[in-house]
Amino acid sequence: MNSMIVYQGFFDNLNVLTKSGRESIIYISNNYDSIYKVYKDSSFEKPSPEKIYQLFKKREHISKTVLPDCLLFAFNERGEKELVGISMKYLKDYYTLDEINKMDEVDFKTIFLNLINSIKELTDNHIYPTDLNDKNILVSPNFDVQIIDLDGEYCTVSDKEEIDKLNVIFDRLLYHVYFHLMEASPEVYQNVRLNGYKILNQYGYDNELIKMLEKEEPITYEKLTNVINRNFQSKSRLL
Repeated sequence: MNSMIVYQGFFDNLNVLTKSGRESIIYISNNYDSIYKVYKDSSFEKPSPEKIYQLFKKREHISKTVLPDCLLFAFNERGEKELVGISMKYLKDYYTLDEINKMDEVDFKTIFLNLINSIKELTDNHIYPTDLNDKNILVSPNFDVQIIDLDGEYCTVSDKEEIDKLNVIFDRLLYHVYFHLMEASPEVYQNVRLNGYKILNQYGYDNELIKMLEKEEPITYEKLTNVINRNFQSKSRLL
C-alpha cells in the first residue's frame, strides 16, 4: 500500500469538499481525481495503520467498492510519524442516499439490489461496515452503489466471520428496505406504529418481510433480495 508524508501547508491550496463530519475534513486534489480524508483532532479514536493495511490487502477480492489507496502521515510535535488520514479515488457525481431520498422517480429497486451485492462482497471478505447510515451510502447516476467510511471506527476488518457484526448489518439493511417502502405509504406506516408489523398483511405486503421485521425468521441476503424483487418497482430513469 502506498504511503505519503504530508508537511505543514500541504492542504492549504486544496479545496475543501466537506468538513461537516465529526471525524474528518475531506479535501479534493487539484486534478479532481482523488480525495484526502484528514482526521480531526477530536475525542474519537483514529484508525490504526494496521487496520487500513489489512483493508488494503483485501483489495484483490473487492471489485464493487472503492477502498483507500494511500496512508497519509505527518510528524507530530515530538518528531514522531503518525497517521493523519487516507486518500482514495474521488467518486465524482455520486449522491448520498440521504439526497436520493428527496428525489422523485428513483429506481430504488436497482439501488437496493446493488447495495445488497456490494455489502455481501464486503462481508464475504470479513469487512463489516456497521454504520450504514444514509450519508455513508453513495449512488451514481447509473445506480452504482459505493460504501464509504470503511476506515472509520464503525467498520471492522477481520480475518474471520463476525456474526454479531453481520447481524447488525442485516438489521440496518432491513431498516432501509422497510423505511423506503413506508415512505411511499405514510398511512400504512402510521397504522404499523399503532398496531405492529402484522398489520402489513392487510395491505398485501410481503410475508417474508413481515417475518423478518417480527424477528420470526433470520435475515439473510437471499431473503432481502427476494423482498426487494417482489416489493419494489423498476424504473428506467437515471439520476
